[in-house]
Amino acid sequence: MKWFYDLKIATKLLLSFVMVLALMLAVGIVSIMNMATINGSTVDLGSNWLPSVRSVMVLKYDLQMVRRMELGYYIATTPDERVMFAKRTDESLAQLRKDDAIYAGLISEPEEKRVHPEFLKTLDSYLAVHGKITARVDQDDKDGAKALLLGDSATLLTTLGAQIDALVKVNLDGANHSTLTAERVYNSSTAPTIPPSPPNGSTTARACGP
Repeated sequence: MKWFYDLKIATKLLLSFVMVLALMLAVGIVSIMNMATINGSTVDLGSNWLPSVRSVMVLKYDLQMVRRMELGYYIATTPDERVMFAKRTDESLAQLRKDDAIYAGLISEPEEKRVHPEFLKTLDSYLAVHGKITARVDQDDKDGAKALLLGDSATLLTTLGAQIDALVKVNLDGANHSTLTAERVYNSSTAPTIPPSPPNGSTTARACGP
């Protein structure tokens, strides 16, 4: 560092000023990059993970409505009640299909792409059993309908619930990852980047020299 000590004070000040500007520029660039990361995590939370969780939970509600209408059809005592429950079942199924299309547009993760088709396949099997249940009820075969409700239908409904829970978990894990990423970047950005100066201004005194 002898070459630095031999420089004129004006040159030393100029070099120090340039170094400070370079340091400020580097800190600014890093800060912008960190802000971009935080912004990306925030956008993911607001436009992907949370809407996906909401959409999947809506699907769960739709499925529960279909099940309620199915049970209502089973316990109906008059043809008019059966017509009413059949109509509501069709409406619930139409809403489920609509909400599933909304969720499908939000799918982004490999696990979602694997589970969602399995969910649709299970749903088709469930609806096939549903058709058998209504046919048994129409034939006044309540025992046969009850056996299907408590057997294949209940089993498929449990599988559908597990698949929905798996989809919820994928998106909750993604949301947690985005949150932790933003938190990590924020903490690293607020950590001290310049070491504290030694006491008594000894560094400045040595830098300026005689």
